[in-house]
Amino acid sequence: MNSASVSPERMVLLVGIVLVLTLLTELVRFAVYRKKIHFTCPKCQHVFKPRLGNFLCSGASNTASAGRMLTCPKCGVRSYMEPEKDCLS
Repeated sequence: MNSASVSPERMVLLVGIVLVLTLLTELVRFAVYRKKIHFTCPKCQHVFKPRLGNFLCSGASNTASAGRMLTCPKCGVRSYMEPEKDCLS
């Protein structure tokens, strides 16, 4: 047996650690992003900050300036919305 090989248990542990770190990183990114932006519903003009579930289901985006498919918490319309910077950020 090669001394450089990794046991299956260690491989599962390493993959688990990577997944947990990735999840934590995304949660921190969401928290920072959510503090700086808001969205306005194009139908009812309700201004809101997306919740985590709504945000995660909005589609992948590599940039903070990209719009997202979000569901308005007031009227329930699912639409493409552009982020708007908060005045105090």
